[in-house]
Formats: sequence, C-alpha cells, structure tokens
Amino acid sequence: GILLIATRRPYDLGDRILLSGPNSPPETNPAASWFVEDINLSSTTLRYAASNEVATVSNGSIAQARIINCARSSNAVINHQVVLSYDATDEQIDQFQDSIEKYIANLSNRWHSIIFFLCGKVNSGEGYVEYNLRVRHVRPWQETPIILNNQGELVRFVASLAKEMKIDYKGRTQKVQAVGEASGRNAHLGETRTIPEYHQRPDSSHHSSLIPTRMNRAPENVLGVPKLKAAGVDFDTMEGTGEPPVFEN
Repeated sequence: GILLIATRRPYDLGDRILLSGPNSPPETNPAASWFVEDINLSSTTLRYAASNEVATVSNGSIAQARIINCARSSNAVINHQVVLSYDATDEQIDQFQDSIEKYIANLSNRWHSIIFFLCGKVNSGEGYVEYNLRVRHVRPWQETPIILNNQGELVRFVASLAKEMKIDYKGRTQKVQAVGEASGRNAHLGETRTIPEYHQRPDSSHHSSLIPTRMNRAPENVLGVPKLKAAGVDFDTMEGTGEPPVFEN
C-alpha cells in the first residue's frame, strides 16, 4: 500500500476521490466523494464531502480499493433521460433537439458539447418515448457543485421546452381513491389524477439518469463510512468536526 501510494500517486492533496470495493461496481455518485486532506507513509486522511466526516485510512487498505480521481476526470459527462409524448412528430423532435443544441452552444463557458440525443425506448401503449441525452461539461468532476447546478438548469430548460412545444409526456390518467386529512380538506373519492408512468413504478428504469444524488439513491448506496468499512477499508480515527477544506489552484 505504501509503495502504491508513493509511486503511482493515485491522488494528490485536495483531490476529490470516489472509493469502492475491488469486486463491487465502481462508485459514480459525486455526493459520495472524499477530499484528500493529508498523505503520509502509513495512512491517508479523507474528509467526506456530503457530511464533513474526517477519516484516517491505512494506505494498505485503501490500496485495495477502486479509486476514481475526480480532479483528473476532465470534462464531466451528464446523462439525462427525456420522456416525450408518443404523438410528437419527427419535425417536432428535430426542432426540440436543435433548441437544446443552441442552448448548449450559447453557454460554451459551461458546456462543451452534446455527445448524443438518442431514442431509447418507445411505449405506444402508455403513449411515451424515452430519449437519452448525454452532454459534456467544460469542467472536471472535481468541481461537482458547479456541475450539478448547471445540470439542474439544463434539466429545467429541457422540461420547459417540451411543455412549450406541447410534446411533454403528461402521463396516463387513472382514478385514485384519496383519503383527506383530519383538518377537513378531504379529497374527493374517485378523483381523477394524472400520474406519469415513470412515477408509478419507482423500481423501474424510468427515471432520469442524471448523475445520481442522495435524492434518487437509497442511503445505503452512498459510499460513506459504513460502506467503506464493508468494502474492507480500515479506519483508525474519525472526527465529525471542522470546516470543509479550501484548496487553491
């Protein structure tokens, strides 16, 4: 472990890194990242970005983990699943794509380019078509907060554009029996509500494939201290105090 850290140097001070077990799928959630605060011959000190926890990890242990270095992962890639109406024409889809390309081009200080906009699934019965949008950012994943903010703005633009063009998928209409609150604001039984298909089946793949956050992933899937322990990483000390590190370029 000492030789690996000293010779290969998989990370430097200030780097944002992601860790996972050698036999588990690679961790790709930026919210589950760690900042490298100190490196010595025997251990590495890390600060968990999501909760500000500090952990000291033996180099021998961390050398067995899969390490993703966000600082060296240039041009972060954003994936987003767009659900549109099945009734949208080819001309409307072309216009929709052109508008997204213009949006990306006008924000060249944020976005590098569109990698692709492809049809992923067609469901004529439910009346929707899924498209996969992949966009390349100008910044590395080291700057996760900025990237996620830009991502949110892109998602809002895409949703507003689809609604403006009247090609957004509104979901199928079904009757639900709602029980009102005790305050007297009772809902009408048999009330008709529109529930999008991808909201009705939370266990399906009909979700935005944006870079995941704690909002769309179960807590146990976030690689914090418990999961690192389960992956075989040994912790010598832990603290829960202190301010987040500030690193200068």
